[in-house]
Amino acid sequence: MNVGLNVRLLFLVLVLCLVSEPGFASGLLPEASAQAIHYQNSQDWFWCADQAMGFVIPLVVLFSGLGNRIAQGCIHLSGNRRLLGIALFAIAYATIDFSLNLPLAFWEGYANEHHYGLGTDSPGQWVKGQLIGLIIRLITVSVLTWVPYSFMQAAPRRWWLWTALTFVPLFIFTHLVSPLWIAPLTNKFEPLSDKRLEARISSLATRAGIVGAAILVKDQSQTSTLPNAQVRGIFATKRIIIFDTMVGQTNERELLVVVAHEMGHYVAADVWKIIALQSGLILLALWLTHLLGPAAIRRFESRWGFGSLSNIASLPLLYLAFNLVVLATTPAINAFIRSIEHHADRFALDLTHDGEAAKTVIVKYAKVALYVPDPGWFRKNFRMDHPSLDDRARFLNTYHPWIHNPAGTEGHGTSGL
Repeated sequence: MNVGLNVRLLFLVLVLCLVSEPGFASGLLPEASAQAIHYQNSQDWFWCADQAMGFVIPLVVLFSGLGNRIAQGCIHLSGNRRLLGIALFAIAYATIDFSLNLPLAFWEGYANEHHYGLGTDSPGQWVKGQLIGLIIRLITVSVLTWVPYSFMQAAPRRWWLWTALTFVPLFIFTHLVSPLWIAPLTNKFEPLSDKRLEARISSLATRAGIVGAAILVKDQSQTSTLPNAQVRGIFATKRIIIFDTMVGQTNERELLVVVAHEMGHYVAADVWKIIALQSGLILLALWLTHLLGPAAIRRFESRWGFGSLSNIASLPLLYLAFNLVVLATTPAINAFIRSIEHHADRFALDLTHDGEAAKTVIVKYAKVALYVPDPGWFRKNFRMDHPSLDDRARFLNTYHPWIHNPAGTEGHGTSGL
């Protein structure tokens, strides 16, 4: 791995943060407030810092020799039992990564959110969420890290392929159990008390082809002011989730449009597209490690302290490759997801025929979430996996085909923006 190249790449990203300017506003939405501009600029810098930490931490662990020393200690502690040694080192590295990122995570996820009035959780709640996340992460890495290292020994020429294929059912399993087992660890989910609204959501789901989904309210207000909704899970775990912030900040028509958008993701099987995307990124990162890792190890063996990719001390190298692949593909990934979100917007309008509600909810969301409707080039390509609010407004202003075909029209029949 070329350290100088990585440093130059990070410097380029930072420069893009500095020079990025807002795009051309459509004039269809209110201009962003000074507070929104300051908040989004701070988010740009936090993104840059997050990316930098994703490179700095594994590089420091590798070049300081710390990783090799910890790996040797884990092997000794495990009594030379390889799988246990791998699990111990994976836990140790995840703990180091978590600890070094913790100050930035607090600044970004708590202090800055509260400074701009978006966060509602207490310090204790934030710490609890971080600890739960750490526990889940430690369990995950202790169980999964043995997969690539086992294949490195059993199939050294195709270990990267077999590892990626093994992770696919694990990703599917995660999407199955997450709504039932993981999400309730940090939030409460209760039945919707407004039965008339529940009946309207259920009717909307039936028209969308979604049958048997539970309709629940999530206590999002415990941690954030942001309104939203979700359709989570697959098969028997599917559930329509309404944030309590959405119930409090939108009227019924606006809520139904947002829920219809989320239904669009479910009907289009977008979860499977995301699983395929995750699998592809893992495959690319592992292949890159297989291709370039041995040469990097030969070049820096004396400093890293190990001479083989199958040595568990190479784990930071795998993380480094994955972070590099994610950063390099971020613009393409964001563009792909933005197309998914656009189709969900179209689905919501086709289902509700309520462009006026879609317009008003966009205006409300821009104000509450401190969004800049017309982002610059850097923000759009590297940070945004949703269409800009200006792009959405332009679409709403032109898309209302039901007006030209009034027969059988349902909903409010408004003309969008």
